[in-house]
Amino acid sequence: MTDVDVAMLQAKVAKLERTVTFLLEKLNIAYVDDPGSTVSAAVRSLLEQGNKIGAIQQYREKLEQIASSQAAYRLTFQMMIHYTKNV
Repeated sequence: MTDVDVAMLQAKVAKLERTVTFLLEKLNIAYVDDPGSTVSAAVRSLLEQGNKIGAIQQYREKLEQIASSQAAYRLTFQMMIHYTKNV
């Protein structure tokens, strides 16, 4: 691989990073590199108390809230794309 090839790949990666950052900001989605860090203090507390069922319920409730919010953002984004294509 030549220096030119490496430079072209670096430029493409940089563009992809900018695109992902833009989309995350527009959709108001927080990117977390470590999925384990998204576990709330309440879930951790329940686990520490040995209440696995309660922790699972709490975690699922949070996931449902996130999924619902993200679905709304996705729908809004799709509507924006559709609208701009038809203008």
